[in-house]
Parts: sequence; C-alpha cells; structure tokens
Amino acid sequence: MEKEKWLVINYNLPTEPSRLRVATWRSLKKLGAVNIQQSMWVLPHNDDNYSALQTIS
Repeated sequence: MEKEKWLVINYNLPTEPSRLRVATWRSLKKLGAVNIQQSMWVLPHNDDNYSALQTIS
C-alpha cells in the first residue's frame, strides 16, 4: 500500500490589516485545503497544489 503525501501549511500573519489573512484563507479554500487548526492547513501533495502554493506565498 502506497502512503499518501501531504502538504502542511502553517502561517502567521498580523491581525491588521485583515485583508491579508482573508486573502490567504480564501486562496487555500479555493485549492481545496482543509483547515485542521487555526492557521494550519493540509492538502494532498501534487505538482499542481505545490505550484499553486508558490503563487500564494
């Protein structure tokens, strides 16, 4: 059985302006990432997701 690889994202952004946090949150949701804790997200590791994360950061 092959093990699934995951991308784990943890970020720390200032509370103000909130637009930075909201934009990050929306981008991750659009990718299909799952929020497992405050500011911690996971999504399957693949080339598309990895490339998309490069554009978010």
